Amino acid sequence: MNTELGIEPLPRNDVPELANALAGDGLAHHDINAEHCLFFRVRDGDCTLGFAGLQGQGSDRLLRSFWIAPALRRNGLGACCSM
Repeated sequence: MNTELGIEPLPRNDVPELANALAGDGLAHHDINAEHCLFFRVRDGDCTLGFAGLQGQGSDRLLRSFWIAPALRRNGLGACCSM
């Protein structure tokens, strides 16, 4: 895995991929098309590492979701973001 991860807005046509990932872990996913939801894909090249989502408007946002692919969990992926 690269040390430089890419984060990009998730296109609307890729929302079913996010829904499947969340559903596979028993996480809420039925309302991911709700108003004011914005999701992102975390990538390493062509490999999707995970997804993140925000919900809300203005300066008040809710961290909606943060999902990491099961094979990558507990491998220190989040350590690159710690301060």
